[in-house]
Amino acid sequence: MAYVSAGIIIYKYKSRRRQWSEMKIVAKVVFFLQREIAWNDKTGS
Repeated sequence: MAYVSAGIIIYKYKSRRRQWSEMKIVAKVVFFLQREIAWNDKTGS
């Protein structure tokens, strides 16, 4: 579900003018969330 919502957010920001700086921020957040999810899966919590 997190991946789907992230895709929707990126799609919305693509239609903006400041797409690049905003997409960079979104990408950082998505990367951080993915890392957190992977870490939680490893620790089993």
